[in-house]
Amino acid sequence: MKYTNQVTTAIAAIALFAGFPQTLHAQEDPGEGSQVHQNTGVLEEILVTARRRVENIQDTPISITAFNSDALAARQIANVGQLADFTPNLTINTSAAFSGSTATPAVFIRGVGQVDFTLNTDPGVGLYVDGVYISRAVGALIDLVDVERVEILRGPQGTLFGRNTIGGAVSVTSKAPSADFGGGLTVTVGSDNRRQVQGMVNVPISDNISSRLAINYHRRDGYVDRPDGVDLGDDNSFSARGTIAMSPTERLALTFSADVTREREESAPFILTRIDPNAPFAGFHNAVIAPLLDPSLALMPPGPPSACFIPTTANPACFNEASVSVGNYGVNQGTLPSMSELDVFGFSLTAEYDVNEAMTLKSITAYRDLDSQSSNESDSSPVRINYTSDSFVYDQFSQEIQLLGTGFDERVQWLVGAYYFTEEGTNENLVNFSVIEILSGGTVKNQSVAAFGQATWSLTDHFDLTVGLRWTEDERDFTPNQRVVNDIATGIPNGTPLLPSVTASTSSNDLTPHINISFAWTDDVSTYATYSKGFKSGGFTQRVFPPVLPAPGQNPVDVIPSFSPETVTTFEIGLKSRLLDQRLQLNAAVFTTEYSDTQVNVQIGIAPTTQNAAEATISGAELEVVAVISDALRVNLGVGYLDSQYDRLDAQVVGITLNSRLPGTSQWTANGGASYAFDMREWGQVTARADLSYRSEFFFDANNEVGEDGYTVINVSLNWESVSGDWRASLFGTNVGDEEYGLAGASILNPGGFQQTLYARPAEWGLNLTRNF
Repeated sequence: MKYTNQVTTAIAAIALFAGFPQTLHAQEDPGEGSQVHQNTGVLEEILVTARRRVENIQDTPISITAFNSDALAARQIANVGQLADFTPNLTINTSAAFSGSTATPAVFIRGVGQVDFTLNTDPGVGLYVDGVYISRAVGALIDLVDVERVEILRGPQGTLFGRNTIGGAVSVTSKAPSADFGGGLTVTVGSDNRRQVQGMVNVPISDNISSRLAINYHRRDGYVDRPDGVDLGDDNSFSARGTIAMSPTERLALTFSADVTREREESAPFILTRIDPNAPFAGFHNAVIAPLLDPSLALMPPGPPSACFIPTTANPACFNEASVSVGNYGVNQGTLPSMSELDVFGFSLTAEYDVNEAMTLKSITAYRDLDSQSSNESDSSPVRINYTSDSFVYDQFSQEIQLLGTGFDERVQWLVGAYYFTEEGTNENLVNFSVIEILSGGTVKNQSVAAFGQATWSLTDHFDLTVGLRWTEDERDFTPNQRVVNDIATGIPNGTPLLPSVTASTSSNDLTPHINISFAWTDDVSTYATYSKGFKSGGFTQRVFPPVLPAPGQNPVDVIPSFSPETVTTFEIGLKSRLLDQRLQLNAAVFTTEYSDTQVNVQIGIAPTTQNAAEATISGAELEVVAVISDALRVNLGVGYLDSQYDRLDAQVVGITLNSRLPGTSQWTANGGASYAFDMREWGQVTARADLSYRSEFFFDANNEVGEDGYTVINVSLNWESVSGDWRASLFGTNVGDEEYGLAGASILNPGGFQQTLYARPAEWGLNLTRNF
């Protein structure tokens, strides 16, 4: 790991700056919940909707990191996956294990999340776009185009945000149409033949109707090379979003939005990082298949069955370290079809009606349709040990009704609501091993209903009490479509079902409370304490092998494996402060989470299987500081700490022990940034910026077989803006230290014999030019 020693130095320097208040004079870096009014030293409000109403982030008693559009651009954050580099205790694996998809992240906040991406397993962190829940991991690695802000809410958010936010939520808010005509165009070129065009136009149609259209086109070559000329990890996407906002009356506001995404990319850029030539499937290939491909490899007893088991044998028919590329950054020797394709269409209609001056009725109606095809050659080699492909056809519909109001001379702010959600989808998962080819997957139909309410009562001018409660009921149906397609060596007849093709159903419900007290010691310093509970429903395990079939007289439904709901209970205390005449912002939180019936995805044989791992405890803290050293120099610092452990395991749990570490959980995460602005008078302003991100070691899987040792990444940029703001240019570099670090990983060492890791892009440089009008 490069630059490890620089972490302490960089963080200490930033902390040292923040620790000398007498030197602070002016602005604050935009992004960590603050925005700077240029050249005045005034901290403007950053408004968030973490509690489903618009309020200052400093008045929101939640551990939250927020980035406005300027902060996203300054850090070169182009998609959701990059948020983890700048947010304490947030981990995003950019490609879920074995998916092969470049648009399927696994997200963890404070150690709570989910690595699986099937339709039967829900994420543990909720993704919301303009108030609409995006229920599946597939397609969730969205580009951040024409975005007003992004909010990362840590801790259970189930009371207001609803299902599957037990770890937290990522809320993306798009820029709304305005009454003024305007637009902008940004062109970016860079390393790996990068070409990107982003455009926006805002057109007022009448006095009470406005429209906005944003587009994004992105092409970039891959950075992992295959011998057949395929470059894995490329970008080839187009997305667009159109919005129409209208006010038919003074009391009624309507916003209609539609979006489309199209991606035609190669498979996720995994490389082979570890092999075991003696594992059952790899061993079968080396003993049986390799000698058939090259008879010279056959050996006579009493020695091994083929020369492939001799470590020094280098032969393209063998699967051993002398014959295939293992651990070579940027090299994948796969030869089978590669694809990561995605088509998404969605729309939403938001209606707000002011019943009176103290009450507003809000409706959010949304639909989303997704079609995805992806493949993954897990052995990353010329021989066939494992190859998978996934097809997803899926749609979701949601309807939410909110009634918001105030009372008792505005000392009480309250919200009640109801939520309905339904989704249907089919996943066909073709799995090819050296010994057998099977079809996994099936069809799901899920439904969720909820009722919720929350009220904040200002008991005094300084003391607020917030109480919330949500009731949720989930129903899930699963119909397997699974069979043996082609047996090679197991003796299981072709056509044998892996699970009976019957519909299994499960339902669950829970009450999730939220209690918060906050006290404002001054206008600029407040503290809070929170008790909250989160709930995520159970589901079914769709990946099984060998076949699981009913005994004579047994109900076929009873053999379809399932898992139970999981819950978290979190206690948190926090501090929100602006000090030194609003020149220094310091926010902090300390928490402990009791994690019950934890759903973990472990490798059992060839099958990634979801199990309830019993109980775990996660404790930790976050600290975020923004400071202004002078009118020109600004710094920011974020630190996260996690201490996680399993407390108890059920007897039937396999693959993990009490000493296992929770996946997606680094003990330390840290980020720091500094920018210096040069006033060029009539030539505008030039700003130099550097950002550092550090993450300690963590595992991608619950089995703790594949992980990342930790890394430090440095990004830099030099930005120019004209006096009018009509022109902008940026010369930027990402991962300028050329750090080699993993973003995702998967392992089937036994019985497969292979392990793979997806590494981040190497150092890249680019230039973008923006013209606003």
